[in-house]
Amino acid sequence: MAPETAFVTGGMSAYSGIWGAYLPVINALRDSIEVLHMQLYNSGSMYGIDGNIYEQGTVDFILSQTEAVIHGFNTAGGYFNGLRADQIAVGLPACSNAAGGGYVSPDSVKTAINYLRGQIPQPANYHCLSSYPGLRGMMDWSINWDAVATCGAIYEFANNFNRIFRSAQTLNLNVFIQGLYIPAADTTRRDTIRVYLRDTISPYPLKDSSKALLNTNGSAAINFTNAQNNHRYYIQIKQRNSLETWSKAGGEVFSASALNYSFTASAQQAFGNNMIKVDVSPVRFAVYSGNVNQDSYIDLADIIQISNDASAFLTGYVNTDVNGDSVTDLSDILIAFNNAGNFVQVLKP
Repeated sequence: MAPETAFVTGGMSAYSGIWGAYLPVINALRDSIEVLHMQLYNSGSMYGIDGNIYEQGTVDFILSQTEAVIHGFNTAGGYFNGLRADQIAVGLPACSNAAGGGYVSPDSVKTAINYLRGQIPQPANYHCLSSYPGLRGMMDWSINWDAVATCGAIYEFANNFNRIFRSAQTLNLNVFIQGLYIPAADTTRRDTIRVYLRDTISPYPLKDSSKALLNTNGSAAINFTNAQNNHRYYIQIKQRNSLETWSKAGGEVFSASALNYSFTASAQQAFGNNMIKVDVSPVRFAVYSGNVNQDSYIDLADIIQISNDASAFLTGYVNTDVNGDSVTDLSDILIAFNNAGNFVQVLKP
């Protein structure tokens, strides 16, 4: 059920005509209603149960109107007993053009809902009498507006719902970077990687991204807030001076909010078998190193850049330090030179 505010909480200011008109219906159907998502837009200002007036399009409006339908309120026709929190969703415009008023930015929506659920301190003027961790969710007007780029970002509302109500998906990743791997110890120097999740359908749009610091055993637990269970994704790995590498053809699926994936045991774990063997006992494969200019090819341009920095005795955390020992020198040049000789380049769907 998706009534306008006047038909519900409007009963606090008057109880005739449209004002509070849905309250007897809601009361009669309270045991049957699955979701009540009152329209918190095209509404103007409304009373809260604290007796104050709140304006649409604000955190206070979301808080005051949502708590009213859960807590209950007085009307001239009698007291309305609220519904359970798990019967209530927050109804808002998908974007600014979708309604005449009432649009709230994604961050403010998240703030309001997290406060209602008892996860953060009071963020605005309205003070909730209780917290409602079982709050059902969100409703937007409309999914058509949410899907177009002419009114905010595509699926801005849906993505905001995911980050508020869906638990993060965790990728338990294992990957080695060629230059950073130390065969004698079967360990790696630590460095930051960026991991992207891409759709498996051309043109493979980006769905989520996150970054992590690799542990010395090549592992990293990476959280994604927009990824979904039972949806296939390509895993795309980037690091400051290595070759962009994608997971094997077909994509991978999160199940129960988790996905385990290792690039280290076989070249077949990378799209096009595009990795190099860096150890034979135990068998280890790694992402190619040496693409210091990140142009998708390891070639003469990378070698020249490394050579120039080596000639300048460059040290520290720089892209031309391919093996991660904080010194740009001949050992870094050789890694790029050998890979360039094999015409190594990015392979992806």
